[in-house]
Amino acid sequence: DGTMVVPARELDVISRYAQLMSNIPYAAAAYALFDFFLVNADEDMAIVELLDDEEKVAAIMEVENGILMQRLVGMGVIVFATVFWSYLTYHPVPFNELSL
Repeated sequence: DGTMVVPARELDVISRYAQLMSNIPYAAAAYALFDFFLVNADEDMAIVELLDDEEKVAAIMEVENGILMQRLVGMGVIVFATVFWSYLTYHPVPFNELSL
């Protein structure tokens, strides 16, 4: 009769993926706030303190490397938290149907 039957597990995977994709703007906004308020403030203060130093190029590079690590760790934590929260809170298919 032309109807298509989608197994519950496949529907669950598709629904979780769609829900995860809808959370990308939230993760991006969280990272932007983290970067703007925490990382940039630390970077600006550290560079201002180093401007009077004789070895300022090496000192500024050290600060920039630290800031890069903060950004990478912050982005990783936010992505992990978004994915983790999505898997904990979103269940489009009732659990009793997943055993099909």
